[in-house]
Amino acid sequence: MLHADRCDLLQLEEGKDLVISHEWRRDKSVPKSQGTTIPFDALKLTERFDVTKPIRINDIAKAKDPTLKFFAKALETRSLLIIPIMLNGDVLGLLGLHDTHEPRQWLDEEVAFLESIARQLAIGYQYTSLYVAQQQEARRTTLRASPR
Repeated sequence: MLHADRCDLLQLEEGKDLVISHEWRRDKSVPKSQGTTIPFDALKLTERFDVTKPIRINDIAKAKDPTLKFFAKALETRSLLIIPIMLNGDVLGLLGLHDTHEPRQWLDEEVAFLESIARQLAIGYQYTSLYVAQQQEARRTTLRASPR
């Protein structure tokens, strides 16, 4: 729908690494990114980017950040859109869209659409967390109530 070459989900692992845990690729010619770990220094990252807001990089060649350029080159990314997945003001992860062939202008409509998807992902995460907590409490209650 957005004619992107790759879409990936980056999750924060132990507050120090970003890991590409899931990906979709347009076809097999698009380089894989799943499993890639990006060393994550929260302080340095927030000095360079506001990860609580969408980040549009229409042409990686014009980007000034050397770390960004390094990872973009490794993933063969020419254009990048990053959308935060947030819950209660905390960034749970990032949704990334890549164009690997040429620079592109990320449109406001595309950003708005992906932000709505990110909100739905955050709600799904919240419901899953509540469900897991409820299941754990049910197990504890069952264990306490069972005769010994």
